[in-house]
Amino acid sequence: MKISLSLQQDFRSPELELKRAQLKKIIETTLRHVGYKEDCE
Repeated sequence: MKISLSLQQDFRSPELELKRAQLKKIIETTLRHVGYKEDCE
């Protein structure tokens, strides 16, 4: 995924460690919602 590659590059910067943690939670939550939708369908 292009998004994953872009995020990995951004995460190389130490000052973005906090943002990485926040984004990780958001991504995990989003994937869970998508998974639920696929299961329902």
